[in-house]
Amino acid sequence: MNQAIKTQWVAALRSGDYKQGQEALRTEDGFCCLGVLCDLAVKAGAAAWSKPREQWISGLHFQTVYKCDSEQGVLPSSVSEWAGLESSTPEVSFELGTPAHPHAGRHPLTQINDHWRRRFDVIADLIEAQL
Repeated sequence: MNQAIKTQWVAALRSGDYKQGQEALRTEDGFCCLGVLCDLAVKAGAAAWSKPREQWISGLHFQTVYKCDSEQGVLPSSVSEWAGLESSTPEVSFELGTPAHPHAGRHPLTQINDHWRRRFDVIADLIEAQL
């Protein structure tokens, strides 16, 4: 990963400037960790947010969702390339579960953000150490 962009991303995740959300890069309620990277790319002129649309999120409720260069749940290729990432769903090593039932391995950042709801500061530490 481009180290200068990684530094910006980690700082943005730790800044408190972004409210954390789930299930989409960006909604009216907040950003997922990948959405924060997309927002940095938008500010750098490497990507664009689309006009927001209301849609069902996880079949639970309507939410206003923004797409970044036509993607709403993973990094668009424009952002992956800008950031120097090889994947639209970057993975890191992360241990979940309990000491008696650990679930260690490589996991997508989206899963750590959305399903296991780890805070941005925890995700920033993982990105800083592993990407």
